[in-house]
Amino acid sequence: AVRAGVDAAGCSDVGGVSNGVYATGGGRAVGGTRTNRVSIDRAVTVRSVNGPAETLIVGGEMRCAYVTNGAVLSGFTLTNGTTASISSCSYTDIPNNRGGGAYCETNAVLTNCVLTGNWACYAGGGANGGTLNDCELIANGCWMLGGGASASVLNRCRLQENHSDQNGGGTWNCQITDCELIDNQASAGGGAYASTLNGCLLENNYGGSMGGGALQCMLSRCHMTGNLSRLEGGGAIACTLYNCLLDGNRAETIG
Repeated sequence: AVRAGVDAAGCSDVGGVSNGVYATGGGRAVGGTRTNRVSIDRAVTVRSVNGPAETLIVGGEMRCAYVTNGAVLSGFTLTNGTTASISSCSYTDIPNNRGGGAYCETNAVLTNCVLTGNWACYAGGGANGGTLNDCELIANGCWMLGGGASASVLNRCRLQENHSDQNGGGTWNCQITDCELIDNQASAGGGAYASTLNGCLLENNYGGSMGGGALQCMLSRCHMTGNLSRLEGGGAIACTLYNCLLDGNRAETIG
């Protein structure tokens, strides 16, 4: 039903999607060979009628959504999406190894969406690319970089309980403004890795080796509290901080 609406829409049309769990059909490969439950391959706005609690896109054995440049996906829950498995994951095969919930082109937008329970073999368990406004990224995961999001712009989002086996439990390589990063974890950079954060809260994130809150990040006007690292840099390590508040962070070995 979602795919049919996209196919029928003109370039300036807004599609209204009714309540439901969209867990079958679709299966179109766009932006690589990885199959997507929903592929928005033209610059349209696809909007649910009653928001993410009532309108779910379920990936199953495929990614939930591909969103092209100029397109907007608004008011959906994207859940249980996945990329290629670890055994078949190629570092250089970017369209297929990133974005278990959503793979967004540079100028794509997600707004008022919930991305939960998605997984990527390389980067961006919840989302890769694009701009996410007023979204929730919860309990997504990846093997390498950015359990919640990778290479994305995030505004007024909540990232909670995301994880990466390697770096950046919450984010990797993201631009993050007025967001909350809570209870994320990774081997290094539990909250954020190699990202720029402005006006954010980083709370109770965990870095197994270093950087409970942040690793190799630039942070401005951020509050970092209750973050933990097993070795060093409970709040932050190898970061640049401007006008930040740090309290209650702890490293079990150093800092």
